[in-house]
Amino acid sequence: VLTDIYFVNPDTGWIVGSQYVNNALDSALILKTDDGGLDWTTQFKGIAGEIGTSFNSVYFINELSGFVAGIWSSFLKTTNGGTDWIQYDTNLLSSLKSLNFINLYVGWGLTNDGKILKTLDGGETWVQQYSGDLGKINAFDFSDGNNGWAVGENGILLKTTDGGNNWVNIRKGLVEQLKSLNFINGNNAWVVGGNSTILNTINGGNEWNYQNIDTTVNLNSAHFTSENNGWVAGENGFILHTSNGGTSWNQQLSQTTSDLRSVYFINDQSGWIAGENGIVLNTTNGGASWTTKQVGWT
Repeated sequence: VLTDIYFVNPDTGWIVGSQYVNNALDSALILKTDDGGLDWTTQFKGIAGEIGTSFNSVYFINELSGFVAGIWSSFLKTTNGGTDWIQYDTNLLSSLKSLNFINLYVGWGLTNDGKILKTLDGGETWVQQYSGDLGKINAFDFSDGNNGWAVGENGILLKTTDGGNNWVNIRKGLVEQLKSLNFINGNNAWVVGGNSTILNTINGGNEWNYQNIDTTVNLNSAHFTSENNGWVAGENGFILHTSNGGTSWNQQLSQTTSDLRSVYFINDQSGWIAGENGIVLNTTNGGASWTTKQVGWT
């Protein structure tokens, strides 16, 4: 079971998850590739003989330094590209499902129950910054060591300008669940969520503009290649594209009714979308047409 992937360049990347033992229990797993995914080597399996453990997230700041987190409060760190992994006993009450680091020492983690934690010593100790009292956080992102945003249930939209010490809810009347957060730069960002919710900021989150979309489809993911050019994907094969920063949106035909969960473009022409039932879509013409890729699983 593979849960997260991270590449630092086109050749070097890691995948984390778990591997079945005796067809019943899980053993934590870290894989690495140095040739763009053609070959993968196992860097780590299991934690001190402990069975029933799985990794949820992997994050690298360069080719040498990276972090892995998972269930049972597991947290590992490497400074030599994964040749050796150091395990830390975090004593966290909840497992980390997402990581974001700006250097070898300063980083943030998102727990399974929607809390935000911060570390100043590379993961050895963690301090809770957001308790989840306003709602569960689904995604978060930092543009630098001070400025960060988080989105979640009940339309919660949080912003920090001091590295997470204080979070301000900048939601204005929105109650839809927000699912995806995509930052283009420190000022321009997009958020999508339930009931066709699309929000955009051009001033670092101080103000958010609602995009008027004539549909009620739940949206799951957004990705922009520039301030003007971006795509949004959602349920029932729904894809939208804008080339003018959201002034207008055009629906693109996906040729599928499967719910689409994630969209990513490497330039204005080439992109991918993944979703339920093993669906993977690819375009080489900016979404004018989408081709279904057979990935071999459902």
